[in-house]
Formats: sequence, C-alpha cells, structure tokens
Amino acid sequence: MSRFFKVVLIFFLISFSVSGQKLQVTSKRLSSHIDYLASESLKGRYPGTAGDKLAAEYIRGHFQKSGLQLPFDKGLQRFFFVKGLKAGLNNTLLADGINGEFGIDFTPLSFSANRSLHAAVVYIGYGIRVEHEQFKWDDYHGQDVTGKWVLIIRGKPPVHNSARILDPITEDFGKAVFAKDMGALGVIFVNSKSDQEDDSLLPLNGSTGDAGIPVIQVTRETADKLLSKNNETIVSLEEYHSKHIRPKSFHLLQSVNATTDLQESKVETFNIVGIIRGRTPVAREEYIVVGAHYDHLGMGGSGTGSRRPSDTLPHVGADDNASGVSAMMEIAATLSANLRIPQRSFIFVAFGAEEKGLLGSKHFVNNPPVPLSQIKLMINLDMIGRIRENNTIQLGGTGTAAEMEELIQETFQNHDLELAMFPEGLGPSDHASFYGQDIPVLFFSTGPHMDYHTPDDTPDKVDYNGMKLITDAVLDLMVRTSKADQKFTFKEAGPKISTARHGQQRRVSLGLMPDFTAQGIEGLRADLVTKGKAADRGGMKNGDIITAINGLPVRNIEEYMYRLSQLEPGQSIHVEVLRNEEKEILLIILE
Repeated sequence: MSRFFKVVLIFFLISFSVSGQKLQVTSKRLSSHIDYLASESLKGRYPGTAGDKLAAEYIRGHFQKSGLQLPFDKGLQRFFFVKGLKAGLNNTLLADGINGEFGIDFTPLSFSANRSLHAAVVYIGYGIRVEHEQFKWDDYHGQDVTGKWVLIIRGKPPVHNSARILDPITEDFGKAVFAKDMGALGVIFVNSKSDQEDDSLLPLNGSTGDAGIPVIQVTRETADKLLSKNNETIVSLEEYHSKHIRPKSFHLLQSVNATTDLQESKVETFNIVGIIRGRTPVAREEYIVVGAHYDHLGMGGSGTGSRRPSDTLPHVGADDNASGVSAMMEIAATLSANLRIPQRSFIFVAFGAEEKGLLGSKHFVNNPPVPLSQIKLMINLDMIGRIRENNTIQLGGTGTAAEMEELIQETFQNHDLELAMFPEGLGPSDHASFYGQDIPVLFFSTGPHMDYHTPDDTPDKVDYNGMKLITDAVLDLMVRTSKADQKFTFKEAGPKISTARHGQQRRVSLGLMPDFTAQGIEGLRADLVTKGKAADRGGMKNGDIITAINGLPVRNIEEYMYRLSQLEPGQSIHVEVLRNEEKEILLIILE
C-alpha cells in the first residue's frame, strides 16, 4: 500500500471514530487517579491543607500533560476563605474581685463582635420571651437592659413538653441578637448545671457572622463571683426556675469591664482550570463548563461535615468526589487528544472548598476566565463511583434548557444506563452557582450511600466498570453539546434557593438565594430572587442588600436566618434594602 493511501486510510478511520462518537476512557486510568486523590497521604484534601495543595498540583499537572490551556496562575485560580477563628491578644474580663483568665474563666464566643464594654449587669434568666397559647415566658419583663450587659443561662427553661416552641428561640446566637434588640450592649452566657455538668467553655468555630455586640461565656464559678453580692449562684437560680416555673431577673450589684478580640484565620485554596478551544471560528467563543469538586473533609472532627465526627481519621472521599474529578480529567485528556471534534470550547474546572458551601464555584462565576454570557452549559460530576442496580444514575437539571431532554434522549439511547431525571436546576453541589446565573446545568451523580462523609468512602468501594459507563456517556454528551448548531435556551426549573447545606430549614421563605460569600458589606445580599416568590412579588431585585426586617437590623446571613425564624407564613413584613446605594422599603407577604 502506498504512503498516500495509508495517510488517506488513517484520516478516514479518525473521521469515522469522531462522527460515531467512539471515544472511550479506561477503568485503569480512572482507578489510578482515585488511588492518588483518595490516598491517606493527602489526608482528606481539606481546603487550605498540604493535602489540598498536593491534589491541586496533581490535577493541574494532568491538565498540562493533556495539552490544555492553563489560565490564571498556570491553571490555579486562587481564593481565600475563613477556615476558623482564633483569639487575639486582647481578651479581658474584669470585675470586683475578678481578673478573669482567658480560656480558664471566660472565652469570647465565635459570633462576638470585637469590642470593649464597661457596664452594669442584669441577670435575665434564659434570655427569652415567649407568647404562646400553650406557654408564656418573659425573662425581660420589668427590666430595662439598655446599655448594659445581660447574664443569660444557656439552653431552655425547665418546662416540659415545650421543645417545639422553644427550640427556634433558645440557640445562643438568637438569644444574643434578641438581647441586642432589647437594648443590651453585651451578653454573658453561662452553662446550666443541669445540662452541662462539666461546665466546659465552648471552642471557637468557623462562624464569620457576629451578633453586633460583645458576647462572652464564663464558667459557673466566675458567674457565681459576679452574683455573690446578690447572695445568689447559678445553681440557686436554676433551682428557683425549676421549682416555681417562672422567670426571675434582677440587677447585679457590680459591673463588668470586658474586651473581646477575635481574629479570622484565612487560608488559600484553589480552583484548577484548563481550557480546550473549539475549532470553529464563531462557535469557539461559546463554552461548555465541565466541573467536579476535588476537596473533602480532611481528618474529620467537629464542624467538618463528617457523619462520624468522633472518628478523626482520613476522610479520603473516593466517591465524594475523587470519582467526579477522575472522570473529568480523563474526559479532558480524551477530548484534547482528538481536537478535530469540539466546535465549541470547553472549560474544565476542579472546584475547591465545595464542602465549605460551594465557595470555589461561587468564586469562579464571580471571576470567570470568559464572560458568563459565553458559557452555554455547565456539566457537574459529583459522586459517580457507586452505580445503582440496573445501572441507574441520577441526572438533575434536565429542565433548565428547552432543548435538554431531546439531547439527553439522543445521547443515552446509545448507553447501557437508566436515568432517574430531575428537572430542577438547584442542588447541593457546584452546578447551583451556575444555575443561579441563568446558565443551564446538568448534574450527574450515583447518589449518597452509608459511607458518605465517613472514613469508609475508600477506593476499594468504587465500582470502576460502572464509573466507566457513566464517563463514556458524559463524553458522548459533551461531543454533542460542542456542535455549533446545538442550542441551549435557559429555562427556570425549580427554585433558586436551598437550605440543604446551610443551617436548618426555616418555616418561612422570602424566595431568594443569599450570597453566602459576600464580604465587606453590612447586610445580606440577595444573589438571586426567584420569580413569583414572596421577595419577587414584593419588588426585590437581584443584588439588593437586605439591611433590616421590620425595623430590626440584618447585618449578615446568621442574623437574616434568625429574623426569618421569628416570622410566620402569611405575615406581612417591611424589608429595608440598599439598591444602587439608595435605601428602599419593600412590603413583602411571606409564604
């Protein structure tokens, strides 16, 4: 055979494989990526740790080896997040006969403002006010706490069968905000003897929203010293409340001079970004984003999201989400090796800090490498390593583009997979950040399992054959989405707000998606207002900053959630917002 005919034959074979979408990845390559990313040496890839950086470098190295273009800092899009809080050097507590030792006698709580306050103290019981047909309790009755410290017992008053009523109002943060609403300038918490026999001081956690006033916790011994001139102790007061089932409050006969000093501990983490440019001049300016988060829970422990927080072991996250990252990397390598295929361009992203609240994808959409208007679709791979019976996978976002269902049917008729399809665009993973920007999304997952967020999510549990089936199908889908004539007309499919990853569900909803990552603003920014919901009907716009509800301040996400917890469906409220630096007052009827 002549050299000319050999060249023609090779070209024909390549063209055939492209037109028939015969591209495939191998289980061996998928397995090798997971073995590294989910190795104990990376210690769970917790954002900001050495393991996190090693994982990022591994992914970037694979993108570079595969020939992808690397924007930002050679593929690393750096961002910072608050890992936690640490005590500053200026935490003090002084009173008659008391020179408190930080960490022994007192501690600031994580939602304290940094402030000094020298003021009188009012014992205010459990620090709540309840007006309910089944139960009434008012610790503030007859007391003026304006400009003072209030001393509050943590937890609930000794009233049986009232948990449903008391639970929403007896958290420490809510009590502190209510005390501020009543005019107090500082809060001193103390443990109940009946609930906390060991009387331990609370550790600082990662909360970044403060209550607007200094908040400290003291030991019962320290509180008893403050109460000594009144001939009371915390135990005697608890016994009174328990015996009489009624509040009791009074002014202490001494003042307190305290300073709170908390410092945020910020750490660096990354999105890892690689780009494959399409081959058609016009279509190559349109992009498909393919993403998967690479972070996990580190060594576990309290506050990490571990379902077994007492197990301080590597939470290696083989399925969550080394599986999605491995598939994404192999898809990128395969397409890069067959550059005749894509007409549109692709952006591949391994998102950081997803487990901390979608921080990486949020940073990406706020700082994209191309204008968001040029991103036509986002495909998210999160936990695709545990395929179900009958090869069933979950596919979310199928209703977010008018053309989506036809595209899915055309693709998956060629693959041995059963689809459980969900039209909604929102979900507890990084695609939510794109759906919030009116970008169509598809979310692939095999769903949670008993090893989810535990140390048992290990590489040996991954079904690599099933994972290959899913990866091949996604690769086929991407080839189809890259065609210049494939359109994506965005459709709103379901709400744009979820409480799945952020706190408890609220009884009422304004129907908006808060900006959980906004910094440097006083208030709560409405990232997206859902059409037809309460906030939209009341005239709220995307980007409005909520500063007050019913005249009570909203300074951050925590205070916003507390304010909503005090409201009822059907209630009419006034919401103050800043819009283009102008104040607006909106009347909103709650759902």
